[in-house]
Amino acid sequence: MTRRHEQLEEVIRRTLQESLRKGIADPRVRGIVSVGHVKLAPDMADATAFVSAYPSENLELVLHGLKSATPHLRRELARRANLRRTPRLWFKKDAGAAAAAEVTRRLDPINDPHEGGRQHGQDEENLGN
Repeated sequence: MTRRHEQLEEVIRRTLQESLRKGIADPRVRGIVSVGHVKLAPDMADATAFVSAYPSENLELVLHGLKSATPHLRRELARRANLRRTPRLWFKKDAGAAAAAEVTRRLDPINDPHEGGRQHGQDEENLGN
């Protein structure tokens, strides 16, 4: 992949993230929505944005809302990014964000003293006694 290709992926990611930050009229796109990364096809005709949402239960609705908002997002991309040809946009779940959320969910009982787990650093304090 060329440096130019990587730069375009980052420009697309930032532009989509900014559009999401400003808000989309579709009520399905709610909560905290983040574009983790963008994969641009070698011919630059298609761009796939990998998206995560919080709460994660909303992710399917968010993806449907983004699909509906694609024409608007593509126009915004064309206007802001100043590209010769604006790629078609596709949206997919960001598997990395989902995996990180699962790890966090599993670790929460360990760090929550009310759940019967021990707090981080508890053993270190007892070593000195």
